Amino acid sequence: MAYGVWPREPRYHDKPLSYWLDRLPGYHNGGWGSTWPRFVYADVEDDEEATRTRLQEMDRQTRLAIATIGTNGLDVIVLRLKSHDSRLILLARQWAVRFRLLDPDRIITAEQRRGQAIEAVYRLGAAAKPAVPALLALTRNADPMARSAATFALDGVALGDRQRLQGEQHLHRR
Repeated sequence: MAYGVWPREPRYHDKPLSYWLDRLPGYHNGGWGSTWPRFVYADVEDDEEATRTRLQEMDRQTRLAIATIGTNGLDVIVLRLKSHDSRLILLARQWAVRFRLLDPDRIITAEQRRGQAIEAVYRLGAAAKPAVPALLALTRNADPMARSAATFALDGVALGDRQRLQGEQHLHRR
C-alpha cells in the first residue's frame, strides 16, 4: 500500500475541494479576482445572459461548497498558495499545446491557483485563522509569488476578523 504526501481532499457533492477552487475567479491576465478561468465558458453559447446566469449559479454553488467544507480544506488551500510551475512543466505544457495534446483554455497556471486559494481564504474570512501559522511561514518562502500570495491571504483573514468584530460591536449597540 502506498501513501501520498498530498492530503486527502474534503469533498462536497462528491467533488473534491480542488474542483470547487478551480471554479473561483483568481489572478488572471494581471488582475486579482477579475476574471474566471476560461474553461468556465467552454460550453456556453455567445448569449451574454446565459453566461451571466451560469457564472452566478456556479459562484453560488462554489461559495456553498467552500463554506460547507470550511476549515477542513485549509491544508489544500495552503498547498495551493505554494503552487509553482517549474520551467520543465511550463515547457512541457507549451509543447503539449503546440501539438494539440492539451487545450490551452483548460490550463490553470500556478499564478491562477494561488489567486484562487487567496479568494477561498477571503471567502472563509476569520474562519481561516487556523491557517495563519502556515501562512506566516509561507511569507518567508523563497518564491516571491508564494510570499505575495500568503500576504494577500493573511489580509483576507484579518479582513474577516475585522468584519466579525464590527458585526459584534453593532449587535452590542442595539
